[in-house]
Amino acid sequence: MTGSMNSGKAKFRLFSKGSIGIIVAAFCMLVCLECWLSISHPFSRLPVATTEQGELFTSLTSIEKEISLNPKKPYAVLIGSSLMVAPVVQAESKYRNQIIKRFSERRSTFCEKQLSERLKSPVQQNVAVYNAAVGGGMASDDFFIGRALLESKNPPTAIICGVA
Repeated sequence: MTGSMNSGKAKFRLFSKGSIGIIVAAFCMLVCLECWLSISHPFSRLPVATTEQGELFTSLTSIEKEISLNPKKPYAVLIGSSLMVAPVVQAESKYRNQIIKRFSERRSTFCEKQLSERLKSPVQQNVAVYNAAVGGGMASDDFFIGRALLESKNPPTAIICGVA
């Protein structure tokens, strides 16, 4: 009698016998596609800005590196989105008459020149200007950049945030 009671209940299976083969085949196809994209795709070897730790980390690291060379010099940092990145990088490129590597070259000598011409300080100490703006950046990015800069060993004299 117990045998007949158990035979009436349906067993629940997560996968049927045929579906496991489909899942394995789909996984193999996914691995093959990933291999093709990472090895033989024409765009696979192009440098990408955010391959490892991201643009935020890269910009803060390069700014800290430059500041450590002259920690007493006052500096300002520009933050924001591409509305800050584009004009600053284009102005810098035109000023230097060369292509700017915006992911590694964060100093804006054009902004420094403009600022020093307009600021008449008694000390005549030039202010360094760095561009920490991130293309596609959001308010949360600005917050993290600002907090990291303000909590650093040598905080900036000014943080200028461009928003739209």
